[in-house]
Amino acid sequence: MRGVRFLIFNSLLVCGLQIRQTIQRMAKYSSKAYMSPEDAKINTLTNLPETLGIRAFFDQNDLIITCRGTCNISDWTTNLNCFLTKHPFKDSGRVHQGYLHDVWDVINMSEFKEIEEKISSHKNRDILIGGHSSAGAKSVIIGHYLARSHPEKKFTVVTFGSPKTGDSKFYKNIESLRNLNIISVNFRDDVVPLLGFGTSKPDRQLDIFSDEKCYHLIKSHLMLRYEEALIHNTELYQLFERKEEDVLRFNIN
Repeated sequence: MRGVRFLIFNSLLVCGLQIRQTIQRMAKYSSKAYMSPEDAKINTLTNLPETLGIRAFFDQNDLIITCRGTCNISDWTTNLNCFLTKHPFKDSGRVHQGYLHDVWDVINMSEFKEIEEKISSHKNRDILIGGHSSAGAKSVIIGHYLARSHPEKKFTVVTFGSPKTGDSKFYKNIESLRNLNIISVNFRDDVVPLLGFGTSKPDRQLDIFSDEKCYHLIKSHLMLRYEEALIHNTELYQLFERKEEDVLRFNIN
């Protein structure tokens, strides 16, 4: 058993080196999602209303879609509309009613159809989707929609401090999609991932530990804190991946 765990641990480090850049990249852009496009220095592909908090742009030829987390009263109203409702797609279970409503309003816009046209014509590069807090849950719903609508493309969703999105049937449908990979990153002292109805079953769950636990409910959840741990001061934090019975260290440095 020890030898098996040793092999799993080393394979994790190799995989960790492969996804480290993706996590750090999406942490940077999930933080920039709270800025204006000018301050974030991002040239968006289409003019979705900024009130929606969803942007699409190219970075090193990769297509990036980011969502902005909670920042106004309207967002809080959406958060509180948290009962699960039936997903429009067959066999997709039930999801957070407020987030589904917001996402479905966006994907029915002509501007989002332009993004889908870019996805269809996008070749041999990554398509990354991500966000912090409520935006993480919306990113999962968007990723699920795109993966089902474009089965020939591969999508990676990276979430930071995301609340629960849907029920077990929703995640079972996600598991059946070979072209969708979900990576969830949470601080162990962040309570937001515990909120909501349903469950959370990403393909990879990474937990951040700090020697100094944060007891402030707001500060413990800030995207700036995630950015600090994953990009700026990695030596002060430890990142572990949950693997069923084993908890394995993920090398982020």
